[in-house]
Amino acid sequence: MDAIMKTLGITFVLLVMIGCGIEMETLSLNELPEENTASESFNAFEYFRAPTVFENDPTDVWGMEKDPHKDFKIVNLDEMHKNVLELKWNRTSEWVGFGIGWNKWLAKDLSDITEEGGFIFDVRAIENQTGIPTLIFLIEDYSGVMSAGVVGSESLERYPINEEWQTFKLPLSSFDLKSSGIDLTNIKQLLVEFQGSGQLYIDNIRLLPCEPYRHEWKEEFPSSEFTVDESVNIFDGNFDQVWGLGDFGTRNYIITPRKTLEMKWDDTSISAISSMGTSWANWRFIDLSSVIDKASLTFDVQNLKGVDQELGLEVVLQDYNYRETAIKINGSTSSMSDFTKEWVKVDIPLSDFMKNKVDMKAIKQLILRTTGSGHIEIRDINIRVNE
Repeated sequence: MDAIMKTLGITFVLLVMIGCGIEMETLSLNELPEENTASESFNAFEYFRAPTVFENDPTDVWGMEKDPHKDFKIVNLDEMHKNVLELKWNRTSEWVGFGIGWNKWLAKDLSDITEEGGFIFDVRAIENQTGIPTLIFLIEDYSGVMSAGVVGSESLERYPINEEWQTFKLPLSSFDLKSSGIDLTNIKQLLVEFQGSGQLYIDNIRLLPCEPYRHEWKEEFPSSEFTVDESVNIFDGNFDQVWGLGDFGTRNYIITPRKTLEMKWDDTSISAISSMGTSWANWRFIDLSSVIDKASLTFDVQNLKGVDQELGLEVVLQDYNYRETAIKINGSTSSMSDFTKEWVKVDIPLSDFMKNKVDMKAIKQLILRTTGSGHIEIRDINIRVNE
């Protein structure tokens, strides 16, 4: 009886709808309403609440005091650029840099913007023109873990850096986010570390959608006046231009009072934070093409851990197209099969770096990269040309 009454009720409702001119439309499976695709068009930057890292307000900035290695201050340039970071530095062995705990030091969640986001900031020379600075951007979470990204020539909008403002870009995808283990949901601050020497104004540091530049630097960057045709010293207790020195928690690279490079690291993977690099021609193109068959990269190394056949060290030559060849340092590259606490000579023919189509007419830098754990000292890095 109940079933009959329910059926009559449904029939009555349908008759009323038809009488009111309401038509019933039949939907095929292909015509079913589409599912909500909001997740596919999700724009993380619409919900990111801390895009401004530095813009006029110096409240959350630290490290502006003057010391023997730097003269940092905040200055008022003009109506367009108030409270600009004026940065002059000459780094030797001390850490040189500053930090910004933007958004009033509240924890920042960058986890949704790492693929498309990056740091974008305005830069100009203080006077005349300046060389390409080597800066390391470090984001730190509230547990003290850091992730590093290196600002270099690929970050420039144009060359040279002169007294006209230009925009630098450093995508978050260039940071060692995964290998560092940083908690992207709990970011504390941005630290900026300076290498070598230089002078810049920096303003308007933001976290925004960041498409990296695609430069053909051979067209825009000045051709190298540095052609290697005789032996060249790269390190004899000091570097011309270097990035990556300093203590990053899991590793510490320093120049000692003995004028050696001491490298100590523990459980590092191949990443920006496990590397250091140097140009021995002030970031000009370095032409090694004429000495490939008669020159070697040489240095002395001692293993402060004891005795090992490998050091967990790779030596890399990188060109300005970012092609590189890495040579693992082991018995085949040295005068001894084992590395001990005695000085051992390492000798790598330049021809060994010809893999991966590295352009030996346009070498950018020498990189030292570490893996695993180790503790070594290095002295007298040279390009030795045999007569």
